[in-house]
Amino acid sequence: MGQLLPGFVCLALTVYYIASRAVKRNPYYVVMSLFAALFFICDAGFILTSDNYKELIVVEFFSHFAATALGPTVFFFLHYENTGKHPPKWTYISFLPSIVIGSISAICILGIGTTGLIASLREIESNNYIMPQGWEGLHKIYYFNNIVANRLIMGLYELFLLGHSIYLCALRIRKRDGSGKRMLVICSMMLVIISTHMLKLSIDRTTLIEMEGVNAIMGVIWAICIAVISYDYTTRPSSPVPQELANIPKAVRKATLMEQVLDIMDNCKYYLKTDISLNSLADELGTNRTYLSALINKEFNCTFREFVTKKRIEYAKSYMLANPKSTITEVAEASGFANISQFSRKFKEAEGISPATWLKKL
Repeated sequence: MGQLLPGFVCLALTVYYIASRAVKRNPYYVVMSLFAALFFICDAGFILTSDNYKELIVVEFFSHFAATALGPTVFFFLHYENTGKHPPKWTYISFLPSIVIGSISAICILGIGTTGLIASLREIESNNYIMPQGWEGLHKIYYFNNIVANRLIMGLYELFLLGHSIYLCALRIRKRDGSGKRMLVICSMMLVIISTHMLKLSIDRTTLIEMEGVNAIMGVIWAICIAVISYDYTTRPSSPVPQELANIPKAVRKATLMEQVLDIMDNCKYYLKTDISLNSLADELGTNRTYLSALINKEFNCTFREFVTKKRIEYAKSYMLANPKSTITEVAEASGFANISQFSRKFKEAEGISPATWLKKL
């Protein structure tokens, strides 16, 4: 029962992030939370019925699938938080272990039949059952798949993800300054140590059983570290607040930041940059991208990308009014859109007609 505590702590954290990030429409948080919740529910189910291990074939399958899918999802989330960009396409190969392990397990489970398998395992234990012909092969494939999942694939896979996590945490720490940086460094170091320990356990299953109490304690510490790092990501700016703003009340500071956003958008026309991103704007204003996103959502009731698109559409209309003989391509380029098809699609969504039709009406 000691191992239940870290599972439930992590499950509570993931449920919180499902709610908080779903509201802000960040798919990386939502997907990560769903996979984490699935994994820890399966983990808790495993522990609660540890005496009937062989009856948990389906739970084991979902646990393997969720565990392998959780790793790259967390990596994608960290990459997105640090850079404001989607990860490179080649990193999607990190989902391959979950696809392979999950597919093999699913085929074996469907082929054997869950009810029949549980019944057969019960009778096998009492030496009163002869396995039907053809089942032996599926059993061997299934259990071999579990061994490969637990030792070879999971070990190498977690090592790969651990390296990326170290890199991304270091990148985050480098951006931080002030008193919060020390706590972030401590939590990141503890996270690396515990992750290394878990990596060893994934290879040596005997140690996993022998160190049940230690693993429970480390699981709680791991959950706390995740909570602290997550809190830092979602609430603290990546660069320190300037000294002249430190003593300004929070409400006034928020209004000041909103004025800066409007100034850089309306007067400097920052939205005309084709490579504009929430991350680049946050760096320009010396604030946190997550905080800036939440502020824009609250003030304008739309996402940052929708806010930029509205600004570009308004500029495009004023540009066409001033230059009625211009081509749609020229308008798209002048308004900051990446290409003419994107411009036409967004314009029609906003105005109900194509830009060419709108231009003809002038």
